[in-house]
Amino acid sequence: MAGTARGTPPQGLRAAEAEESKDGRRPTMRAAKTDTVRTAYLEGRSIAALARAHGVSRGAIRTAVAGLLPDHAVTEEDVAVPELPPHPL
Repeated sequence: MAGTARGTPPQGLRAAEAEESKDGRRPTMRAAKTDTVRTAYLEGRSIAALARAHGVSRGAIRTAVAGLLPDHAVTEEDVAVPELPPHPL
């Protein structure tokens, strides 16, 4: 694939750095919309309802409210973790 328009990956990375491009995908929602979504979530609107209202995926809403979601990790060290039965071979 020599001679492609995009060049080799290192050349593309250098070009992106020169243009001060950001890595990754662009966010689905802009900052102003994110603030509106976060406020509505704190007021009790569900993630699914917010996704329908703003025309984005539930994942996009979860990303927007990520800092507001409850932590699902076990915080108590004394909690026993149930053991799974042995897997039949």
